[in-house]
Amino acid sequence: DHGVIASPRLSAKWSPREDGKTTLRINGGTGFRVVNTFSEEFASIVHGSRDVLVGEALDPERSWSVTGNLNQILEFDGNPMMVDVDLFYTRFNNQLIADYDMDPRLIVFRNLHGKSVSRGVSLSLNQNFSRLPILYSLGITFQDVYSEEDGVREDLLYSPAFKGVATLTWELPRGITLDYAGTLVGSKRLPQYEAPFQRKGRSPVYALHDLKGALDLGEGRQLYAAVKNLFDWTQESPLVDAANPFSDHFDTAYVYGPIYGRQFLLGFRMAAGR
Repeated sequence: DHGVIASPRLSAKWSPREDGKTTLRINGGTGFRVVNTFSEEFASIVHGSRDVLVGEALDPERSWSVTGNLNQILEFDGNPMMVDVDLFYTRFNNQLIADYDMDPRLIVFRNLHGKSVSRGVSLSLNQNFSRLPILYSLGITFQDVYSEEDGVREDLLYSPAFKGVATLTWELPRGITLDYAGTLVGSKRLPQYEAPFQRKGRSPVYALHDLKGALDLGEGRQLYAAVKNLFDWTQESPLVDAANPFSDHFDTAYVYGPIYGRQFLLGFRMAAGR
């Protein structure tokens, strides 16, 4: 249907030091794909309160992108730290978008008649201590994801301005391991609704924390306990006009964070073949 499509890409790697502790990478090129509309935009199935409208004959998406990476290993008295800095930029043409704002009763699929851009920077640190049985990682990504059409710029729905992650693993004697995982999520643009069902146009910044403890029983067996969403943080109800589930205003699309609170887990694992 689309003929021969050229999609060139160039990748390069440079290690300026013989010890290999500094590495630079760059990758750039173009992309082309036909979108699997309903499997990728599953909201059209989940949000049954909205009718789906395909507004036009949909064209394949095209993109060009460039990414850069700096990987640096830093020695700290036998406790090496790995540092990664990434820069990324992608521009889409003909991007398929699901428009929630045109009509609160519709999800309108159409090609973006303009441009869509995803750009940002990320930093990650990983370190394993030799004297202490501790491994940690830290990472944060700042991103600017937006579309521009007819001179009007809008942030992408549900795309946070930044996202941070942190993990810590501590191995104790007697086969005990403690794990912590934390996530910090920045503000996101959210769907808008007509009066009297208005909601805030952006989500708040929030953080989630998980803890896990495991006991190695030997022979591939492990007993573990965990707490998810330690501080019991949840968003307000994602339902719009919840009292009238068959009305034109009812919607389930206002989701930006967890709707389940604190959870406790207790489990047993056994490796197959042991």
